[in-house]
Amino acid sequence: MIARAPRETAAQRYDLAVIGGGIHGANVALEASRRGLKVALLEAADYGSGASGNSLRILHGGLRYLQSADLIRFAESVAERRWYAHTFPELVAPLPV
Repeated sequence: MIARAPRETAAQRYDLAVIGGGIHGANVALEASRRGLKVALLEAADYGSGASGNSLRILHGGLRYLQSADLIRFAESVAERRWYAHTFPELVAPLPV
């Protein structure tokens, strides 16, 4: 459960403060905490309500990088999509093309 406690948060010391609770901020906070850092995730609105909540909410497979023959970015994109599908299977569902 995520609790908002600004006074208590401000009274503590952290190794890292992440500004923005969108997909990138939440992922940075998660990875930093997994590495043993004490993290404060700061968000003005509801978590994921800004750019993350307004996006298409898709993990593309990197096909757009094939247009420019950027095979390195294509491979990275495929690997990232595979990681998300493995790590968060309840949040990832393939769409028919």
